[in-house]
Amino acid sequence: MKKVLLIGDSISLYYAPFLSSYLDGVAELHTKEGRRQAFTDLDRPTGGNGGDSSMVLAYLQERDAADNLDVDLFVFNCGLHDIKRDFATGSCQIDSGAYRENVENIVKLMKKRNIPTVFITSTPVEDARHNAVERLGFKRFDADMEQYNRLALSVMENHQIPVIDLGGFTAKLSGEIYIDHVHFSEEVRKLHAAFIAGRLAEWL
Repeated sequence: MKKVLLIGDSISLYYAPFLSSYLDGVAELHTKEGRRQAFTDLDRPTGGNGGDSSMVLAYLQERDAADNLDVDLFVFNCGLHDIKRDFATGSCQIDSGAYRENVENIVKLMKKRNIPTVFITSTPVEDARHNAVERLGFKRFDADMEQYNRLALSVMENHQIPVIDLGGFTAKLSGEIYIDHVHFSEEVRKLHAAFIAGRLAEWL
């Protein structure tokens, strides 16, 4: 059975169990170690939370150095942690140039390994909802998310990497889809997983 490695932020942590179920009998879904640890604070990535693009790249480089990338398909997402804007400076955690470079280096690493890769766009940010939560210590803006998604898409186009537009899919959903400032209801998680599973079938 084919092995699929999924690396993403906390959005993926929520839909991964459903995705694993939908892929049952077709592929084994593997994720970054430390799922339980990740849920101790989803806003400050640790454990199974892939975090920003620099963290994803560093994690993959570590596995590459250890010759521990024996997978048939790599699926990844990053962006929501990159666009965090510091209250004091207003700067993004990872600026747009560094984000593009990190994403490009992730793709090049997997190409070096001859591992087919799929990119998943990041989900929308509802500015007012998110930025009303002052305890976070950072802000996010959907305009930044859209920009970073576009940057990633340009990299994927240059390298002919297929894309699953989870961001666009989510933006079309109606009703109350959020459970907090950025995470989604269980019903939406199931929809995310079903949408991704349907697209992954093209490459499995």
